[in-house]
Amino acid sequence: MTGIFARIVGWITMVCLFGILSANAQVRLEHLWTIDGFDRPESVFPSEDGSEIYVSNINGPSNEEDGNGYISRVSLDGQVIEKKWITGLDGPKGFVADQGKIYITDVKHVAKIDIASGEIEGRIVPENIGFLNDVAVVNGVVYFSDTGADTLYRYSDAGGLSKVASGPSIDGINGLLKDGDNLLITVMAEGNLLRVDLNDHSMTEVGQGIINGDGIGILDSGGYTISSHSGEIYHIKNATETDLLLDSKPDGISQNDSTLMGDMLVVANIRPGSVTAWKVVPDN
Repeated sequence: MTGIFARIVGWITMVCLFGILSANAQVRLEHLWTIDGFDRPESVFPSEDGSEIYVSNINGPSNEEDGNGYISRVSLDGQVIEKKWITGLDGPKGFVADQGKIYITDVKHVAKIDIASGEIEGRIVPENIGFLNDVAVVNGVVYFSDTGADTLYRYSDAGGLSKVASGPSIDGINGLLKDGDNLLITVMAEGNLLRVDLNDHSMTEVGQGIINGDGIGILDSGGYTISSHSGEIYHIKNATETDLLLDSKPDGISQNDSTLMGDMLVVANIRPGSVTAWKVVPDN
């Protein structure tokens, strides 16, 4: 029995060690495709069936209510399916597709759009808006960030609108992403990635060393990808190790919101007005 027990312990240790090594493994980016010709594209998100990618286009000043904003549809191989699919928005930025709806920040509100009809069905309107930025849905509850007011909101039809957190601890809150029953958020002032427990609203730092963090991706092998509107793409290996995968500042290319679909990382580039796809591969 002692020998069997020792072998079981050894096997468990090897599995745990393999998981740690996988999460800490180096990765790199391989360019897949780039689509040009968008109008200040800020955010990307997959359709619910994963067959295509939606792109929000500000198409004007970020905070102007001009009705010029729109959402595009593109294919997984980098072809424009429909450039102006949903129109009549103002400055659309971060969004999510969930249960047949799109929830998207649009200057002074979060618009709820029916995907089948393309029509706006409702609006979530907070008070004292700073700069509405990104959206996530967890278990039917809509969460969205106000970067200018350092605030994370939650909304449900049953519970209405309320604040999850606000203040210096989330100074410059930007990107949001569902992580099981929890929520991941990027905080630009501290340059970190936090996991929010949505039961008690406690926060745990799961990554650091990022500049202007925006889009978040969860790697199957462990760790995270983070895109930065100032032009960087990062790989967070663990809570204390972060690698810089790309710096496009010298080329004048921003890396705004992003979405990770398996090993394909798709990024919106407000500058120069493109959407780029990368393959995340092991760097052996």
